[in-house]
Amino acid sequence: MDLLSLPPEVLLQVFDVLRTDGDIDSLRASLLVCRTMQGVAERALYHTIAFRKRSSMQVLARALEADPRRLRYIQDLELQWSTLNYEHGGIQPPDIAAMLNLRRLLSESPECQPWALKNGGWKPDMQNCLNAFQEASLRSTITGPRPLEHLLSLTLHWSGDGERFWSVTPSCPIFLHPTLREIKLSCVSIVGPEGDDDTEWGAGLDEFCHKTALESLHFEESLVSPRALERILSLPKSLKRFMFQEVSHHRPGVARFIYELIGFDNNTLNAALVQQANSLEHLALESSKYLRASQSSPADIVLSLGDFRNLKSLELGYHLLRRNEPWMLMYPLPPYLERFRVTEFRPEKAAAVRKSLISMLRVDELIKNAHARNHLFHLDIWLPSIHFRSSLELDANFTRLEPIINALDGKMLRGPAWEGVLPLSSGIPDSALEEGIAAPQPWPRVSIVSVKKMGDYIPPYLHGERRPEYAPLFDTHDGFLTEELFNTIQGEIQRGMGGEAEEWEVIEGVGEEEDDSEEGDSSAEEEDEEENDENDDAGGDDESEVEGDENNEDEESEGASQTTIPAPKLLTSPPPPPPPLT
Repeated sequence: MDLLSLPPEVLLQVFDVLRTDGDIDSLRASLLVCRTMQGVAERALYHTIAFRKRSSMQVLARALEADPRRLRYIQDLELQWSTLNYEHGGIQPPDIAAMLNLRRLLSESPECQPWALKNGGWKPDMQNCLNAFQEASLRSTITGPRPLEHLLSLTLHWSGDGERFWSVTPSCPIFLHPTLREIKLSCVSIVGPEGDDDTEWGAGLDEFCHKTALESLHFEESLVSPRALERILSLPKSLKRFMFQEVSHHRPGVARFIYELIGFDNNTLNAALVQQANSLEHLALESSKYLRASQSSPADIVLSLGDFRNLKSLELGYHLLRRNEPWMLMYPLPPYLERFRVTEFRPEKAAAVRKSLISMLRVDELIKNAHARNHLFHLDIWLPSIHFRSSLELDANFTRLEPIINALDGKMLRGPAWEGVLPLSSGIPDSALEEGIAAPQPWPRVSIVSVKKMGDYIPPYLHGERRPEYAPLFDTHDGFLTEELFNTIQGEIQRGMGGEAEEWEVIEGVGEEEDDSEEGDSSAEEEDEEENDENDDAGGDDESEVEGDENNEDEESEGASQTTIPAPKLLTSPPPPPPPLT
């Protein structure tokens, strides 16, 4: 069949396959075949435009001058400037308001890094983008076609004037865009003015309540006060995903920023979230590590999610060692929750694990709710991040498995299924085990994941920066230990016994060694974090720790003098890194 006899829509799909596969040379060659093929191939060639250097914009400018129709072909625009090779001034930024068919926009500031030249030369680019959103917002008085009226996805990794954070208000036109489905902002500061007079700060938003089409909102490494969240979350008609990673790796240029954290105003935080109770399906909250425990509440942040009947996935982060528990779920619980992830989970004793997961987060009751609907509940535990320079070949987080698994025995894990993976701890009373056997709970899927930081990169991860790596250590659904981890453990044990061993199931003093190594790994990890906090890294500015008390509660001695460990059940192949809960 002659390729040119295909309808243009079908021919465009053929060229789109070449584009998605990165075969740009074939696309360019197609431009030279004939006029018909050139017209279709150009639509695929100009579909995605990615800038890394400022000088590259001259090439696009010449192409658009030769044929202005090409501007309508652009649907995906990426402005990810190289920090080291950024050329300030000279070439004007692309006019995104003229890209009428733009669907996705990603913009990064070249002044994000500590070593970047901060002379304000990038500010016109930022203002050009904000002006386009002003004309496209619900407040615009334009009667004809508006700019960016087809935009669906927006990601902004920006910076302020001479500092890492950039500031806006809840009435920023970005939040008033009528067609946007996804917004991701990093290092943004949205806090109220000094005093109680905030009339101008968020004025005129009431008429736009539940008017935008936004479905996914993600704040990364940001400072957004509960009052600001209350106003911003009132705008979407049906928000399905809300992810808020509070500032933990930088310090905003706001003197009072610590009092704007969500943990200082639980009531306003819950009032902000409940505005989307009828539609929210995924909620992820990561509280700032700068937050310190209060004396008036059993937990730093108490969530009321009983009205969230569509909530299927919940993620809570930064379980630091404080006087109080970092998170608590109030009654009634979200009735249809199926997936629960806790990140940076740090309790090191079985009693502390039980207190956090069962007493405060009420995971056992969430499991019962899912079981009553014949749904499998998934508890996903992410251990604290460890540094890639760890000298231990054996993953440092492996020592954290024992107290977690022992704490879940009979409650969330069926004993015979994991028996032999790790030794039983003497810290678990027999009555607790008997109670679990006498009144068995529905058995959920439990996974435990190790997170390893690659380099000194911190959020937000910009173009070219290495993301953390994720290694599943334990999973009751696919198996218990990955083959790679199993081989590493076997090698460590053989070297510890002074050579190769044919029978290595019996190990003297496993419990005591794991307790000691656990304490050492935790200390080493904290030292690494403090060292990283004091140094500039490739992800942003300095980290500064706010002093406060961190006490470890409910310490118990756990260990065994001699333990028999049968060979663990293996996965048939190492699983891929766990995807985000959706």
